[in-house]
Amino acid sequence: MFDKYGIVYCYEPRIILYNGQQCYPDFALLNSRERKTYYWEHFGLTSDAAYSKKNLEKLAKYEKSGIIIGKNLLVSTEAEGINLDVHLIEQK
Repeated sequence: MFDKYGIVYCYEPRIILYNGQQCYPDFALLNSRERKTYYWEHFGLTSDAAYSKKNLEKLAKYEKSGIIIGKNLLVSTEAEGINLDVHLIEQK
């Protein structure tokens, strides 16, 4: 999809969070007009409580590191019985 829209991206880039911890978001996307990087996380097992707790903690670390949903972080989710909406992804 990124190729389709000419979006420059990197899969699982290594970033350093506020506490020095390394993290690998699913994608880093470059807005070439603004020269701004956006990150994309896909959470595919949100119906699993342990998985969701781990990722909520990850989102809190992102926020403390200046990576904020709606500002420079895009998020998509799936859960048991709730599939990824590809049309919504294209809108994002």
